[in-house]
Amino acid sequence: MMIDTSAYLGHWPFRKVICSSAGELDALAQKSGVTHMLVASLNALFYKDAMDGNRELAAALSAYQGKTKLMPLAVINPLYPAWERDLQECVEKLGFCGLELAPVYHNYKLAEDGVAAVKLAASLDIPVRINCEFENFRQHSHLDPADLLTEQDFTALIEAADTTLIVNSALPQSFGLHLVSLIKARGNVFFDFCRLDDFATTSLPDAISLLGINHFCLGTRSPFSYAEPQLVKLCFSLESDAERRAVLSENIRPYLPL
Repeated sequence: MMIDTSAYLGHWPFRKVICSSAGELDALAQKSGVTHMLVASLNALFYKDAMDGNRELAAALSAYQGKTKLMPLAVINPLYPAWERDLQECVEKLGFCGLELAPVYHNYKLAEDGVAAVKLAASLDIPVRINCEFENFRQHSHLDPADLLTEQDFTALIEAADTTLIVNSALPQSFGLHLVSLIKARGNVFFDFCRLDDFATTSLPDAISLLGINHFCLGTRSPFSYAEPQLVKLCFSLESDAERRAVLSENIRPYLPL
């Protein structure tokens, strides 16, 4: 089993991505051996009403017949009217298994407006995913917002509720001691290693040493990036097959409705 915690469907307004349909994403997953993907709608990030994108994703997955299990996350904007109703509809009626927050694209602060959404996710018993970066800042379109997430944002979310958090494309080795202690006290806070490596720098082993292997998961950032470089990192950076299995699936598996 290989669980990819960072995947998307839809269109990216700043460049053409390599796949935009469920079938194409399935083919990409099978090529790299991924068996499960947490998937959110890119369109929902940019529509005025994110629910339009969520419903598009639900319709696409209802017609999907591929081998990879695609598990939908609802993109919700907590500044939008009736967002609580929208999230409940996604979970209770459309079968979504988690929540995605996109404060950079919806123009709010996680430490303020995101807290209520995390608390509602806790009451619905679903995980919350936050993607800190879709593309390397050196490739950003001038129209694409910059990464604005802070250590204070993550601290506020962890302190708000015992919700499972999946943080993609972060730099956890840069976190302060207070946030590190909060993360290590919880078993359900996870980071991928898209922005970390063990080649040009020691950022990946440094992050693992700081937080422990049990706080890491696979995130390919598909379809923006390829899965294979992430898998190569595991081969070079982790010492045992047991550690690789933990990162590829076993750490996060108990917190997902597989």
